Amino acid sequence: MPLDAETKAVLLGGTGRLRPVYQLMLAREAGDWEQAKRFAAHLRLEEGEVAEMWWQAMQWARQASAGA
Repeated sequence: MPLDAETKAVLLGGTGRLRPVYQLMLAREAGDWEQAKRFAAHLRLEEGEVAEMWWQAMQWARQASAGA
């Protein structure tokens, strides 16, 4: 899947404006709810918003995988 340079850099451990979002998603995947809460607060996101975005991302990933 083609990625822009900024996204690719963050996924490879670099910095960028997307880094906090990536860290939030990693914390959620790991079940580190305290860390996820801190990253969400840093991004000025409510926990409900994060949960909804997470659900939408999972739905998109399933659809993308099914189409591959």
